[in-house]
Amino acid sequence: MTTAATTFTDAWRAWRTEREAAATAPGGLAVVTGTHWLSDEPAPVEGVTGRWSRAGDRVVGDLGGSTVELGIGETAEIGGVTVRALSNPRGIGVRLFDDASPYRAGLAGIDAYEPDEVWVLPGRVTVPRRATVQVRHADGWVADVRIAADVVVTVEGREVTLAAWDDGAGALQVSFADSTRSSEETGFRFLSLPRGEGPVTVDFNRAYLPPSAFTPHYLCPNPPAGNTLDVAVEAGERRPRRR
Repeated sequence: MTTAATTFTDAWRAWRTEREAAATAPGGLAVVTGTHWLSDEPAPVEGVTGRWSRAGDRVVGDLGGSTVELGIGETAEIGGVTVRALSNPRGIGVRLFDDASPYRAGLAGIDAYEPDEVWVLPGRVTVPRRATVQVRHADGWVADVRIAADVVVTVEGREVTLAAWDDGAGALQVSFADSTRSSEETGFRFLSLPRGEGPVTVDFNRAYLPPSAFTPHYLCPNPPAGNTLDVAVEAGERRPRRR
C-alpha cells in the first residue's frame, strides 16, 4: 500500500535521478569549458579555434577561411565544441560546451542528505522589501540584481526572510547558505519556488547545487546579504561526487 511517506520519498528520488542526469549526461551541466567576454578586436578564445569578437549584439568568429556569425542564444559546432553567444550586463561573449570536458569525466554524481519531511516547511511569498540587492557572482563580478519577491519561512524556530529573483523560466530562485557549507565544497545552494504572492511550501530537501559547483565556468549568483542562515540545513544536495 502506498503511503504519504513513500510517495514523498519516491518523488524525491525521482528528482534526484533527474538532477544527476542533468549534471552528468552529454550536454549536461558539467560540459561547460569556458565563458569568455569579447571585445571589438578579434582575439583567440581558449578552447576553440579561430579569432572571436563582438559586432553590435552579435558574435563573430574568424576561422581562417570562413566566418561564423551568431545572434545571442545561437550556437555553432566547431571542432567538436559547441559555441553559444551570450549577453548580460557585462557584455557580449561566448560559452563553450564540450562533452569531453574533464569536469564531466571526473563527475560521478551528486551526494545528498536522505530526504526528511521535517525540512518541508510552510512559508509565504510577499512583496519584496527592496527593489534590488547587491550580489557577488561566482567569477567575482558584483552587480545589483532585481528582487522579484521575499520568501518568509521559519527555520529552526526563527523566522527568516530570503530575497528571491526571477529565474528566467517563470519561477523564483533563492540563493542561500547555511552552516553546513563550511564543510562542503560549495558555499551556497539554490531553491526554486513558484511565483505569486501567498502561501508556499519551502522544501529544503530540494535544495540543489549551483551549476558553478560542477564547472568553474558558470557565473552563478552567491547569496545576497540576509540569505545566509545560522543553522545547519541538513537537507538537499551536499556536494559533487568525484571519481
